[in-house]
Amino acid sequence: MTIQDFGSIGELIGAVATVATLAYLAIQIKDNTRITKAESRRNNYSGVSLALAPIVADEAVAKIFISGLADFKGLAPVDRVRFSMMMGRLVAGAQLAFFEKLDGVSEDHADQHVNNMIMFIATPGGTAWWEAMSQNYRPQFRDEVEDLLAKERAGEPEQLVSHA
Repeated sequence: MTIQDFGSIGELIGAVATVATLAYLAIQIKDNTRITKAESRRNNYSGVSLALAPIVADEAVAKIFISGLADFKGLAPVDRVRFSMMMGRLVAGAQLAFFEKLDGVSEDHADQHVNNMIMFIATPGGTAWWEAMSQNYRPQFRDEVEDLLAKERAGEPEQLVSHA
């Protein structure tokens, strides 16, 4: 065998090693994407749980939330702030899920999260809160919420549709 033959064998081994490395990296990226999506779901569910925990755990807080859903503007100022904070946490989590879906990070829970939020916003007090606070959210998300609310009011609840 000549040096040229050894060089050709070396190039072949290098090519095989490169292909094997690329295959390994592709598997690692796929696993990392799966783990990232799972972590995103866990974080989102944790955020919802944290937002709902005080409502579930404390009867007084639950009463404020229920009263706020019925009549946001009729709440006492301190209760209006508490209700706003509770709704704000729920809506912020839904906005995060919405944009994660648009980014392709976590597609499977965004619809559920946003549609659950719509149930609260579609109430008389939730609607009044949304009208007062919606400018705090990103335009694309606001448009989506407005579309879903219109469908909810028309009796056509529908899954989240992205405007991407």
